[in-house]
Amino acid sequence: MRKKIILLYLLRLLINFATNAQWTSNNSASLSSGKSPDLKWDKTEFNFGTIKNGSSGKVIFKMTNTGGVPIIITKAEGTCGCTDITYPKQPILPGKTVDVVVKYEAEEKGTFNKTVTLGLSIEKKDPVLHIRGQVE
Repeated sequence: MRKKIILLYLLRLLINFATNAQWTSNNSASLSSGKSPDLKWDKTEFNFGTIKNGSSGKVIFKMTNTGGVPIIITKAEGTCGCTDITYPKQPILPGKTVDVVVKYEAEEKGTFNKTVTLGLSIEKKDPVLHIRGQVE
């Protein structure tokens, strides 16, 4: 009796493994359309105009995956600690649009011109987003 239970358990594991391997193979094939990786931005620059010292400004940059493979944003680095960057951590599927949110903390009076550089999972020049303005 014990041998039958063990054999049934092993058979169940084998069926689960085969089903999972088939699903993964089919799912991977559907993620690539044969188109090369590419993306499009609604804008890559934003001017806040004049903002008050001690306040903050926020801008949303929209990125669309126009290629045929998923894209992952692997990193986002600002030129100073005055920027807070929020971006999706999950893969961006072909045809999908996501928000990259940049928040600027105005801590010093004067003109500012900051950049945010994103790292991508595709072989493409890393996008650079620009924010600028005047703090009074």
